[in-house]
Amino acid sequence: MVDFGNLVNKAKDFASKNPDKVRDGLDKAEDAISSKTGGKYDSQIHSAGDKVEQQLGVDEQQAEKPAQDAQDSADQQGGDAKGDNN
Repeated sequence: MVDFGNLVNKAKDFASKNPDKVRDGLDKAEDAISSKTGGKYDSQIHSAGDKVEQQLGVDEQQAEKPAQDAQDSADQQGGDAKGDNN
């Protein structure tokens, strides 16, 4: 039997490490489905894509959070996000 909980955890782990790839893949999937349905269900398709992004932790609101977290961490250490201590 398939362990769906394990699959979901693996998907979330991949998404946390590759948020841009996940967003791009979901955008392509949304476009493909929209094309197949002739654009008739665009709002529902987009809404579903947003919900998947939220569940995986890569929704648009989270897109800027890692960059801000890196900057906050660098500020606390006295350097910039690239690790330079000027």
